[in-house]
Amino acid sequence: MEATDNFLQELTVDGVSPQPIHKKERKLFAAVEKGDLEKVRSVLSFSQPKCNLNSVNSSGKSALQVAGDLENVSIRNEIIQSLLSGGADLELALLHAVRNNNVKIVEILLKFHEQPSQPPPSPGIVNYSKRERNITPLILAACLQNFQIVKLLLEHGFTICDSQTDFQRSIKSNEVVSEKLGLAVFSLNRYRALASPVYMAASFLQNSLSDPDPVHRACVLNKELCDMAEQEYQFRKEYLELSDGCKEFAVALLNECRTMKEIRCVMEMANEGRILPLEGQYLNILEFAIVTRNEKFVSHPYSQLVVNSELYRDVPFLEKSSWNQFWLILMASVLYPLLFMVWLVFDNFYPNHEGARMFHSPCVKFLIHCGSYQTFLFMNILTLFQSTSSFLRYGIVDWVIFLFILGQLVDLIKEIYQQGRVRFFSNNWNYMAVATVMSFILHYVIWWSGRAVLKDKLDSLQWENHAQNRAYVAVLSSECILAVAVLLAFIQNFSFFQANSTIGPLLQAFTQMLLDVTKFYSSLTTTFWSLFGKIDRDSFKIDEEEYAVIWNTGITIFGVFNIVAVLVALNMLIAMLN
Repeated sequence: MEATDNFLQELTVDGVSPQPIHKKERKLFAAVEKGDLEKVRSVLSFSQPKCNLNSVNSSGKSALQVAGDLENVSIRNEIIQSLLSGGADLELALLHAVRNNNVKIVEILLKFHEQPSQPPPSPGIVNYSKRERNITPLILAACLQNFQIVKLLLEHGFTICDSQTDFQRSIKSNEVVSEKLGLAVFSLNRYRALASPVYMAASFLQNSLSDPDPVHRACVLNKELCDMAEQEYQFRKEYLELSDGCKEFAVALLNECRTMKEIRCVMEMANEGRILPLEGQYLNILEFAIVTRNEKFVSHPYSQLVVNSELYRDVPFLEKSSWNQFWLILMASVLYPLLFMVWLVFDNFYPNHEGARMFHSPCVKFLIHCGSYQTFLFMNILTLFQSTSSFLRYGIVDWVIFLFILGQLVDLIKEIYQQGRVRFFSNNWNYMAVATVMSFILHYVIWWSGRAVLKDKLDSLQWENHAQNRAYVAVLSSECILAVAVLLAFIQNFSFFQANSTIGPLLQAFTQMLLDVTKFYSSLTTTFWSLFGKIDRDSFKIDEEEYAVIWNTGITIFGVFNIVAVLVALNMLIAMLN
């Protein structure tokens, strides 16, 4: 809050330093304190030059604030109206009142908020306009966490622009705020106010039927603040702190729940984002927290509790028993076609039966999918034992694999449609799934194309020139692609371990580590092979003395690479041990 504190200290007329109070201002303050309306009007009418109506006295109060302390309501209103007609800045007085947490003065001054002053502002007000755009009464009240004042300001029409696009558009249309510092600080203060728990709660209570709930707003702000941390990197630390504050606020609201019904009310609040149905139940907020990467909210015990209640719905015997889960996977691997037929019977003829509800449980769906994938891998293993005489023939196993690939392709298209492209590819395992399916499809396209050409020519091919036939080469290439696809399919099988509370985090850490190592080696591919002994020191040796600088440069880069490679290997070891 350093920037906001600076603004509180510099909340003066010219935005730089407090101006001394002259004799005419002292007369004005004395008249206002006594409630002498005629004297106030006299000072405003006959003083030359005009009084600076926005100056502050030794107590740090402006004339409008002093007038707000008067007990006589009619005199108070007349004096305030006279000051506003004379050019006093109402928002400046509000800023001072908000700074002092004076709810009474704020409430009194807000009654005149809809009455703009007609005369042109004094020079002091023009100088202040630049500072005014760096912070507003509502932003200041939200930063100071004063709920009563925030509520009053919202009730009288004060707002903070929620949309970053609208905010930038309004700034571009304003020619006064042209300096980069003022714009950057105002943007930071604006987000400080938006991320204030007091503002999020008060704005929701003000328009509970139209505004998104505070948890949804916190998730949206969390994502926006992370984006702003990348754009405004000078204030990266401040934006990330605000992002963490939004996460903590969402978690704090969740901590207030005392029953599962209350937790579900929080999770199922409507939002403007895209949602995924869970058999008639909508965990909208939890889904939105995943999309906006609010890890603290997602990993909260209450969130995990409600997720588990959905996962193990109608199958509580699977929640605590790993053996029951294992046997279901094994049964699905061996009897997958039979389970499919049983599901069809229950779903069509006995939809309300307990067995039908079990098949609709997310946990059962996942375990059966895991088991069917093991069947798919087993079918791929069987293709290794096919006779060489079936070079251009498709057996039953090949057709079963083809059906599996079609099903996986449909499943990928459905997931991309439901989750959206960005959300779908935020999971690294989905890249592997797409690569696996596309490799199989590429194999089928090339294999069938080569087979169509080669089928009638296979008997006429000679061993000496068969490799020169393009169709034969295409078929062989498709077999190579199939080998890669099968390898990717086995790697994809590790994605099922993510659901395990012990192996899942280790697998995630290992995957991230591999990605980091790949990024490092991809930039130094020429020296990468030195790790396998393919390059030695003499390979850099140049006999010509005039090229010695090239040799020294090469050997230096080679040495630095090996040092860094050792450090990377040590970090990998430390990461695995942790």
